Amino acid sequence: MSSGLCIRATTLLHDYFEKYTSIRKALSEIPAAFFIPENIREVKEFYNLDTLKDRLKDTDNCSADFKSRDLHGPDTGRWYRSSFIVCKRNSKNEPIEVICVARDVDSEVREHEEHKMMLERFATELSDEVAKQTVHIQEIQRRIVSSLGDMIGSRDGNTGGHVKRTSEVMKILVDEIIRRNKAGTGNPKFLKISAKKGEDIIRTAPMHDLGKIFIDTKILCKPGKLDDDEYRIMKTHSEHSGEIVNLILRDVEEEAFVNTAFNVARYHHERWDGNGYPEGKSGGKEGEGIPIEARIMSVADVYDALVSKRCYKEPMSFEQAYKIMIDGMGKQFDPDLEEIFVACRKDLEQYYSENSE
Repeated sequence: MSSGLCIRATTLLHDYFEKYTSIRKALSEIPAAFFIPENIREVKEFYNLDTLKDRLKDTDNCSADFKSRDLHGPDTGRWYRSSFIVCKRNSKNEPIEVICVARDVDSEVREHEEHKMMLERFATELSDEVAKQTVHIQEIQRRIVSSLGDMIGSRDGNTGGHVKRTSEVMKILVDEIIRRNKAGTGNPKFLKISAKKGEDIIRTAPMHDLGKIFIDTKILCKPGKLDDDEYRIMKTHSEHSGEIVNLILRDVEEEAFVNTAFNVARYHHERWDGNGYPEGKSGGKEGEGIPIEARIMSVADVYDALVSKRCYKEPMSFEQAYKIMIDGMGKQFDPDLEEIFVACRKDLEQYYSENSE
């Protein structure tokens, strides 16, 4: 492929080429003479004269930067830009005369590398700063949500403990799901709950009752059973909770986290049998139609309500609460969460024993 192709050289290579009777021979031995092992393959490919015509078929030059031994001395690690430039073509537009150029670009390359390193350092510093600010924003959000939860808890006579307790119950349940997933023993239905998803679910737990801020205190603190109108008003808190979550988190949190928080807040009173609210069967919120994070929140929310003291009742015994929860599996709760709940029973009872009001 290299026959009929005249190759000339620039002054920089002249002294080296004088040692040879053929420039082709000189070029073929350049890798052994000058170039260091780390890029020897690329050098040989570039100086392959058998492929040169093809490489110059549709262009007048081809170039590459190589780190090599210094042409002016014994030291290694200097950058040169090697080029083949077409000087003349035949009637078939094939290159017939090519000049081989080698130019010292060491300072140029090193300056580029310095700029690149500077930009990388800047990008790292900026990323670190963004991460710090993100953590700061999330902490502010957490405190806002926690304060709202405490305020709501104080209004309904629960001293805000419900928010803290349900968050801990959620953590116990979700940690068990993730532990099983990692061990390869998890329910296939829950495999989509990764460590990141699990963290999001736990973080959203304190937000589930934010909508109660819109409910009249007389209804929240009523010691007896709510009448139909009062119950209708009370049920609106889940819709309000979803709206508040969107208001607080939208545009400042990842979409996946916002969606998880919204699902927990809006749908934690949906039931597996479709008789929950705010949507129920008519809105497709039954069985698998209920987001998994809301199904877990439902278990945590109801369990806490059973074993905790409220303005209208005394705490239920662990045994009574356990029986009610198990009876509700497949009716109020996702039946596949039963084995998770059972596995967590000891931890849940220990937590409430140590944190009773």
